[in-house]
Amino acid sequence: MRQVTRTVREESFWQGPVPHPENIKKFDAIYPGAAKLIFGQYEKQSNHRMKLESFTVRKGIRNETVGMIFAFVIMVCIIGGGIYLMAAGKDGVGLTTSLAGFGGVITLFLVRKRSSDKELREKSPKG
Repeated sequence: MRQVTRTVREESFWQGPVPHPENIKKFDAIYPGAAKLIFGQYEKQSNHRMKLESFTVRKGIRNETVGMIFAFVIMVCIIGGGIYLMAAGKDGVGLTTSLAGFGGVITLFLVRKRSSDKELREKSPKG
């Protein structure tokens, strides 16, 4: 007589922000209302995270706007100074100052654009 042995192995995997539904049932059986507590805590955490992200985005936009305003004021001062120098008879220094102001702004714009494009490429889904 031949003996046959069969082994059955079952594995499961769960990944998510809340426990597996079976575990939630078990928690609720041990501690009635546990499911409500778990989902309530998850909801509070989600709301908290969304508020933080919203705050961070708003502050980032504000900081960029203030930075652009300061850059514009500085650029106007540098170019205005260059124009004043040219009007005062110092054409070479005035032209150099004005061009440096324009060059600085253009360089900052291009560097920022390249950095922004790179960030978008890194965040976009690979397809």
